[in-house]
Amino acid sequence: MRSVDVMGAGRAYDHVLAPRAVTSSDGMTADFHAFPHDFLARVATRIINQVRGINRVVCGVTSRVRRDRVGAGRRLFYAGGLG
Repeated sequence: MRSVDVMGAGRAYDHVLAPRAVTSSDGMTADFHAFPHDFLARVATRIINQVRGINRVVCGVTSRVRRDRVGAGRRLFYAGGLG
């Protein structure tokens, strides 16, 4: 997925990063981990400033990965409702 954003004096067409942190006790089921908003804001800002090609960071909050999406093509994980 690509996103347009204003960076500097122009538009930047780059990629979206959707990290998804989960907690699991058995490795078969998972619930999303609710990070504090200030932590997410710091991480997102750091990623955008330091990782070339990323201009937007979103957080996946689904509880379970759809089986048909895991490992499909180049995707290593399913990032919530994006994809």
